Amino acid sequence: MNKLILYTIVLTSLSCGPNNKTNNMTAQYSQQDILDLYKTVQHYEEETHYGVRIRSANCNFEILINDKKVFQTNTSEVGLVINGAYAPINYGILKSGLQQITIRMLRPVIDSKTEIKEPTLANAQLDVEIVADDFTDGGPNGEYTIYEWESPKEVKFIKSEGIEMPYFTQPELTFFEHKDSFKADIPYTIVGWSESVNLYTTDPEKLKKLTEEVLTVFKELQQDFQNKKREKLANTFYNHEKRMAQQIYHSKEDVKKQWENYFKGYQHQDFKMMPLINFKLVFYGNGKMVTLEQIGPKYQWESSLWSRCIKKNSLYYSDSYYGFSLHRPKRGAKLELI
Repeated sequence: MNKLILYTIVLTSLSCGPNNKTNNMTAQYSQQDILDLYKTVQHYEEETHYGVRIRSANCNFEILINDKKVFQTNTSEVGLVINGAYAPINYGILKSGLQQITIRMLRPVIDSKTEIKEPTLANAQLDVEIVADDFTDGGPNGEYTIYEWESPKEVKFIKSEGIEMPYFTQPELTFFEHKDSFKADIPYTIVGWSESVNLYTTDPEKLKKLTEEVLTVFKELQQDFQNKKREKLANTFYNHEKRMAQQIYHSKEDVKKQWENYFKGYQHQDFKMMPLINFKLVFYGNGKMVTLEQIGPKYQWESSLWSRCIKKNSLYYSDSYYGFSLHRPKRGAKLELI
């Protein structure tokens, strides 16, 4: 099985030049408008790209920037070592200054087929490094480290092997979370979810109503992907894609690649959006974003909106997870993709 994870790009309002359609509430955007988004991107003498590098063993993990999930694993098995995995994190950065990072250590998988998790973190290990690269003239100048964190460890001497080994200091835990901050400097400012309505609630009736509202949006997206309504999806995704293009300084080729990435499954036989079942409502953005994620144990923590396709002339299948979140831009407004 192969997995393609489509991370949500969390953007909504950008302090760049106006678009001639933005003042028209009934504006309709086409795929060509999506492909032309590179024309709206403002470029700068220095364009900083931020990313996170991970080294892990015996655990799964989630990395959130300003309470936006930017990187996760959920199928790492006991004994698996990940060394140097990388994910961009500009997606979670709205403006220059201090940024919040949340690091979550999650239990590893016992059985890859069922994805049932270990009862505790046991000897989990996780090292996190945030790196930056100040691109000039469209090219990198070399990474440098701006933040580092290691899971709590204690070194023990293993007499039978005659060596010292690091061990997690709290092996009885089922979940470990660390919050911290780092400074970032970016050339643009994005409103994002910062001015959206706070949706967080613990009231059962409000949770039920909000879940139903999110489910309605996800069902429409599910149908549009299944029926290959690319023009309709282009209209839905236009602002989402526009913000993303600016946030990571997309070129013409980048914009096209990003857009086509959503539809890779169409190239294979038996493309199918999977049922929206076995999910829970999850809040992000300090309560201002909401989504539906699978409960597990199979596909735990993945988006409930996902697809599967059988590769041509192959017995293998490929899964794609559409990690979209929604927000309410103002009171009384409908939930929108962010």
